[in-house]
Amino acid sequence: MKVSLMFFAGRAAPIDQGSPLYQLLLDAAALADEAGMTAVWTPERHFSQFGGTFPNPSVVSAAVAVTTKRLRIRAGSVISPLHDPLRIAEEWAVVDNLSNGRVELSFGSGWNTNDFVLAPDRYEDRREAMRRDIDTVKALWSGQPVTRRNGSGQEIEVRTLPCPVQAELPIWLTAQSDATFDSAARSGLPVLTNLNFNSPDTLARRCAAYRQAADSTGQNGRTSVALMLPTYLAPTDAAARRQSAEPLRDYLRQNLNLRADFAAGKRPATQASPPTPDEIEQIVEAGVRRVQDWAGLIGAPPTVAARLDAFEAQGIDEIACLVDFGTDHQSTMASLGLLAELATSSSAPTN
Repeated sequence: MKVSLMFFAGRAAPIDQGSPLYQLLLDAAALADEAGMTAVWTPERHFSQFGGTFPNPSVVSAAVAVTTKRLRIRAGSVISPLHDPLRIAEEWAVVDNLSNGRVELSFGSGWNTNDFVLAPDRYEDRREAMRRDIDTVKALWSGQPVTRRNGSGQEIEVRTLPCPVQAELPIWLTAQSDATFDSAARSGLPVLTNLNFNSPDTLARRCAAYRQAADSTGQNGRTSVALMLPTYLAPTDAAARRQSAEPLRDYLRQNLNLRADFAAGKRPATQASPPTPDEIEQIVEAGVRRVQDWAGLIGAPPTVAARLDAFEAQGIDEIACLVDFGTDHQSTMASLGLLAELATSSSAPTN
């Protein structure tokens, strides 16, 4: 089982007021790099406290690139319909050079209507746009030109610079549905997913179908599934659950606020009523129990090791450990120290 780190802060502000906003990212990446973990993932989210610390993963990835030596540096995800593929290829080629060829991109189509103030005309066909964007970015990365109209109205060919270090860009697909898993399998793409709306049984079924579809098209050698899970380790299960509980509550409330904003942006088409405050708290408490019981890595190292084994048996190749959900800097780094010991002492390699 590979172990990587995932960042998706629930608040666009430091948890510790005396700590710079991105200090946890840099300190955690340095620890992961030293410990031999696989990668660091950073997301893309706009105009919301939930995830708004990361409006552009290429920018923070540049910082990680120059402060680490071996970690793979991954976007999880680039919401490509919000961008011109020329800019995606340019920005990430810079990061590829800064990291000496350690960049990987997971592409997502996006779902939040409010993000699409950046590209409102691309929302309805965002999935098709993402597929076209992947092809365009791959072509640009390999040095091929694209034809565009310049400021004088002329059709010209352009190639992006700088040239990347890697001859071929490693690409993932962010997937949360059967259809997207199937598309990834048939394209020979690894998958980044989560358990937000899924049970372990659903996840196991999707992983099996993903590999079966890949095998039927001769792509099985290129399959891989990375699963994002909230992660917090402590010397005892009781301590891990106690210390993670309130940060998880706040994180889940922020998530619900984001989805409420999304629902409001879709009205009156949906006519869905927002949950009441009491209903929100019931949802939050159920969510905390869900994460602590099975949809996260919360516990002492032996408990977390057993959960890693269980997820591996369900077809997961890598856990992307979500570590910035709200615990303070010192506690999070202590948790990562235990995670690093667990990863390096595992009989399976971490990379």
